[in-house]
Amino acid sequence: MNLHRFDPNTGSPITGGTAVVNMHEVPDDYNVYFADSVYDFDVLNSIIYDTPVVIYPNNPTPGGLQPWMTTGQPTVTAPFNGKTPHGYNVVNGQKIHLDFLQNITFADNVQFTANDYNFSLWYSNANGAYGPYVSNTGNYVGVLPSLTDSQVTSKFGMDIYLNTTSSVAYLVAVIGIPIVPEHLWSHVGTAAFNGDVNPIDSTNNVNGQLLLTGTGPFYWSKFVQGSYVSLLRFPGYFKTNIHAWQLPQVQVGNAEPVTFAITQTGTPIPSSASATAKATLNGGSAHSTQLTLGSNGNWTGSFSTTGWTPGFYEVTVNATYTDSSGQAHEALQFYGLNVLQAPPPAQSNLQVTVTSGQGTPISGASVTVGSQTLTTGANGQVLFQGLQPGTVTVSVTASGFNPASTSVTLTGGQTSTTSISLSPTSVTTSTSGGGGTTTTSAPPPAGADYTYYYVGAAVVIILLIIGVVAYSRRGKT
Repeated sequence: MNLHRFDPNTGSPITGGTAVVNMHEVPDDYNVYFADSVYDFDVLNSIIYDTPVVIYPNNPTPGGLQPWMTTGQPTVTAPFNGKTPHGYNVVNGQKIHLDFLQNITFADNVQFTANDYNFSLWYSNANGAYGPYVSNTGNYVGVLPSLTDSQVTSKFGMDIYLNTTSSVAYLVAVIGIPIVPEHLWSHVGTAAFNGDVNPIDSTNNVNGQLLLTGTGPFYWSKFVQGSYVSLLRFPGYFKTNIHAWQLPQVQVGNAEPVTFAITQTGTPIPSSASATAKATLNGGSAHSTQLTLGSNGNWTGSFSTTGWTPGFYEVTVNATYTDSSGQAHEALQFYGLNVLQAPPPAQSNLQVTVTSGQGTPISGASVTVGSQTLTTGANGQVLFQGLQPGTVTVSVTASGFNPASTSVTLTGGQTSTTSISLSPTSVTTSTSGGGGTTTTSAPPPAGADYTYYYVGAAVVIILLIIGVVAYSRRGKT
């Protein structure tokens, strides 16, 4: 069932609130074993109770069945001939195997298992309790007289044996039995409901829990015979549409605080409960947060989405506790969570200034950051734009100077600055005097035009050569 109100202005669904639905006739009997109006069963079978499989109205045949409480279609062996697990003979019958989902709970937060369905089969049939009065004699007829045997094969699996191959019997076995909780109904007999058309009262309960507790999307609130029935949403319904019940969306890397009201048919669960919330993406590994009970009665926690893969997550709330009678409970809730890709970090700029040892700007220097290389202008500066935040290495080379490098940490959305001072390379000159030549090294002045020095050095060398040649000739004459 997917019931939603819509905003008349936007057409968007409204989550929560109250919806009023008109019925074809006034409700008169919600005793599951006595009600004989199709409109009463619109509530009983569609809202309070589920069945293992469902059938589409446009194809009311075994071929129209769709899994609902089961992991897949029932497995049928027909014809089946032989002995059942408990020694009963079946001739030309059928064996039906069911595997149930593992996340189903009753509205009182007790897990549904195959034992509950097995109990429901025999409670309604062996006691002859299902169906209206027959000829007003006060006797009841069993709804599935061909039921011969059954066996629970695992916590969530069972076999049903019918002494007929009838498709009608098959349909009754998988969609015609109201599933009642064994942990409640095992305490009472069907006689407790004789003539009781209003079982939704304080007299029909076990340990304070209403007997008419189902696995459906709603549970009973109030019934005024001949007037109306009030129902409340069961937040632990295993078929909850998580697209309709979503937590606030979050970006990867941000915290997602969560708050849940966890109840048992409207009553807060005990403070001693252990509660967690788990988020999974397409059945992958779960991200968990422990929930703690706040002063306002809600359970709170927070998901850290750092490292999460963006996508639509299913969030499952699970709170376990034991009541005063020793009954174990598992309160479930289901939500959707849209985790968005975080936007890329804001880019950074970097301004680099290149100077000589005396602080004079050096033009024509090559400055490299990553794969980018820029050349300094007359002011000795370059500006890199669109860099990724983080630590980068700045390398500088210039003619006549030793290369240099430094590391700079860039911040997103900001322009960082750094200065690099270059040391000059050595220049060798030679002078002669007396009887030999003396070589000295001295750096040229910072920021000088070296062309003049090169020309001067060349002139000196030429003069020295001419002098040596002239001296040599004079010695020969």
